[in-house]
Amino acid sequence: MRFFPDFASASRAVLLLGWVLGASNALRAESEWTVEPATVVAGRTFSVWLKPTAPLGGATARWNGRNAPFYKMSGGRWRALLGTGSLEPAGTRTVTVDGYWARGGPFLEDVPFAVEEGTYPVGRIKLSPDRDALFTTGSVERDSYVLTTLYNQAPSPKRLWNGAFVRPSTGVVSSVFGARRSYGDRPALNPHTGLDLAAPSGTPVTAPQRGVVVFAGRIESFGNTVLLDHGQGVYTYYLHMRALAVRAGDRVKTGRLLGETGAEGIATGPHVHWSLTVQGERVDPQDWVDRFIP
Repeated sequence: MRFFPDFASASRAVLLLGWVLGASNALRAESEWTVEPATVVAGRTFSVWLKPTAPLGGATARWNGRNAPFYKMSGGRWRALLGTGSLEPAGTRTVTVDGYWARGGPFLEDVPFAVEEGTYPVGRIKLSPDRDALFTTGSVERDSYVLTTLYNQAPSPKRLWNGAFVRPSTGVVSSVFGARRSYGDRPALNPHTGLDLAAPSGTPVTAPQRGVVVFAGRIESFGNTVLLDHGQGVYTYYLHMRALAVRAGDRVKTGRLLGETGAEGIATGPHVHWSLTVQGERVDPQDWVDRFIP
């Protein structure tokens, strides 16, 4: 006697599931997906944009082992930020978007984009015996892990920057991002992970945009160090300074003094090393100076 009601319920469930999946697929197909820029130079940042046709519950862009949440922006669009490593070879890539509609079920979308190979110089750096020992004793490896842990924290959802970044110090560019570096007799395998700005010792180092100080202290291989959280997975950090002017927890505005240039740690002269990371990928900070990345 229970066969017919159960059969009817099962049929309704199948029909409902089919409707939900069909609606989800239709919404996915009608939504607008773009990657900006469409061709990304290796070592730079790109944005994945979604303009949905119905309320979005949430989504995450996944590429190259990095996960970038989508955040709601103006004009009904959603945006996720990702970065490419400077060693990324040229070719076509696909970023996978995993999300769900507020009233339509989950979806999975592959969004294509192109990578253009970066052109970066190769340089050799001679270090004094005491600074070279930072490599042989394992200090550089240990200290790099400390930094990596700091800028791979779960992203804070609020975007603090508004506009293009500004260089954190005056002086000349003594080493560009992505340059292949050889320390001593070691092969030039590892790319430079930031932008070096050489200036007389004691030159002010200032915040390039609004942020929160996550770390301010001395690290053996890198000297006095500051790391800023700019929100939504974007961090910047500053190395080799001789003095600090902020503490962890401070909220800073653009132009706020962070410290002074120095030659602490692995350095051959007074400068500040400036790095910028997006979802844990170190990218060219000059790209953020040359254009506003919302």
